[in-house]
Amino acid sequence: MWCHSFLGDWLLAMKYAEKLCRESQWSKAIYTFQKASFLMMCDDQTVETLAHITYLFSEVPRLKQKIAGKSIPVEKFAVKKALRYMEQNHRLTLPAYEIIYVWNGFNIIGKKEALLKPIISTVEQTLNEIVQHPDDYMYYHDDYCLALLLKGVCLRHSNKLFQAEQCFREIFTLEKMLSQDHYLVPYALLELAVLQTLSGQLQDARSMLDKARRNYKGYSLETRLHFRIHSATLQLDAYENSHSSLQQIASVSPTDSCEKFTFCDSSGEGLTAEKV
Repeated sequence: MWCHSFLGDWLLAMKYAEKLCRESQWSKAIYTFQKASFLMMCDDQTVETLAHITYLFSEVPRLKQKIAGKSIPVEKFAVKKALRYMEQNHRLTLPAYEIIYVWNGFNIIGKKEALLKPIISTVEQTLNEIVQHPDDYMYYHDDYCLALLLKGVCLRHSNKLFQAEQCFREIFTLEKMLSQDHYLVPYALLELAVLQTLSGQLQDARSMLDKARRNYKGYSLETRLHFRIHSATLQLDAYENSHSSLQQIASVSPTDSCEKFTFCDSSGEGLTAEKV
């Protein structure tokens, strides 16, 4: 399923999501949401296709389950998005790419420029549509910031770090304008910390991770972000340790790496030599 979605083969991705929905016991709500999201990405949608998408989204809340009295966080996220699809007159902004981001799929997609290019094109086209027709979007700032986050992630993987940083920082400036997708701000902080680590701004990166962990509570997918923050912190620690080791090596003078020893020739005279 994921392989086909990364390749943009949305119909095949939807079919595998459908198979998982039938055969897996994990979360029918998530698989149904993914089916609808992938189907939304297909071109040349017929009236029947649109009706089926609406049906799938309407099923997501009913399929939500509880384990030991607790809801699955990603299911709650899917239900919230499915209800928003209904509320917004059958509109949802880039749901397939959003769910790929939630599952950390861009770390795989980002390794292939050929996979990133069509995504960047679609995201930028969506951004233009949002900006040009703001009245068509009930939650304009939420949709705009989601597209900005996805664009920034793509730019980071394309090694366009400055442009990516501008995307993430713009999300911060719009924080108070968000009414639904409050998770976008702490996730943008995480992405900025990753950028700063890549740029060698290690102290700033650590500060951003700490801010994302401490200053935001009660948003969607909070636990998932904490796992990412932990992983990013470990990577930052490793980067700092390797950087420190390189500095130590660079500070060693040539004579420091020489070892002196003495040996005797056949006449018994002591000779001193240096081993590098």
